[in-house]
Amino acid sequence: GLVLAVDSALALQRGTDHCLDHSHHRHICIQHGAAWASETWALALLGAMLMWLAARAGRIAWAHLRAQRSVNALRRSADPIPGELGCYLIPLDRPVAFTAGVSEPAVIVSHGAWDRLDTSERQALLAHERAHIAHGDLVLRALLGWTACLSAPLVAGHVLRRWEAAAEKACDLRAAAVVGQPSVVASALMLMARG
Repeated sequence: GLVLAVDSALALQRGTDHCLDHSHHRHICIQHGAAWASETWALALLGAMLMWLAARAGRIAWAHLRAQRSVNALRRSADPIPGELGCYLIPLDRPVAFTAGVSEPAVIVSHGAWDRLDTSERQALLAHERAHIAHGDLVLRALLGWTACLSAPLVAGHVLRRWEAAAEKACDLRAAAVVGQPSVVASALMLMARG
């Protein structure tokens, strides 16, 4: 399709492009192929699609803005983990650990998680969350969210879930390499899941 469109554009520039000249094979006519754009139904459909895309993009932008504000608020109320740059403890009994913040990523861990883990499991947890930062997962997730605006909602959700599962596995592997024992990563994951 792209080759035909380029060929048609070049023929149009030379003044030799005309639909009747190409009745014996497939041809994308730039000059005559856009006639649909003058139809009222087409303009209405295009306008509705653009409004739908703008609404989805607006929701995603608003969600990212709220998330960044929440991360900044968590950072201000959290205690830095001693010796661990960019890692913070929040006062929450439920075991929670995540990485957030596209512009300034931070690892957020709850006291409920930190207090349940031993030293090696804590190291595995931090290595896993830092792997998200090292892999650029936060930026990729944001970009995937924006590109999801252009796809069907069910397809976008499926693709995002598959990507997130793959990202989690990659971070587990990196954490296992940092700690040197995959069983420690598995133990930390099990403790977090049970909590």
